[in-house]
Amino acid sequence: SKVLAIHQGRCILDDENVSKQELVKQEADYYLEGSHVPYSYQCLTIKDNTLIGSSGIDESNSNGYFILWPQNVSKLCREICLSLKKKHNLKKLAVISVDSHCTPLRSGVTGISTGFFCLEPVRAYRGRPDIFGLKLRYTSSNVGDTISAMAVLEMGESDECTPILIMRGYKDIEFCGYDTWQNFAIDPSQDLYKRLLAPFDIQDV
Repeated sequence: SKVLAIHQGRCILDDENVSKQELVKQEADYYLEGSHVPYSYQCLTIKDNTLIGSSGIDESNSNGYFILWPQNVSKLCREICLSLKKKHNLKKLAVISVDSHCTPLRSGVTGISTGFFCLEPVRAYRGRPDIFGLKLRYTSSNVGDTISAMAVLEMGESDECTPILIMRGYKDIEFCGYDTWQNFAIDPSQDLYKRLLAPFDIQDV
């Protein structure tokens, strides 16, 4: 995600003329005031249908800059994916943009996808039997974020200098030729945690 942001020039010098708080509000789709958040250095936001601290704005490994989230991420992933497929004559390739985020009620960060192309991000188990032969009614597996979590774990969080991970040989990835991000995102009013999202004052939550 950071590489894509730098590519797009989404970097703002951290000086006395720039307020991170204002940047966070400017970048957020929904913003929770600081009084609701226990740490003064983070603000809770929703951006690009993702619950993320401070609109994803990063100050680590940035050399004095605020690095914002990239824009039109899935479109950018599409451009990269199609270019690589053509250059290397590949039939099956997906590109995922990843970033780290906090999981509620857990310490530490894990990876999450911020956009992708050519990937079916959800594997549905509805209708399949469990080990006792009962048909599953709701279960599905979040492939996109599971791969992202593994990628962030491998890439590291400090000075590892590993901005890209190539994954090969995993047989259960379903490739496609179109943008599936919109089908992946859940409307807040339909989310299991919608009551916890109520402080954001999202319409219909």
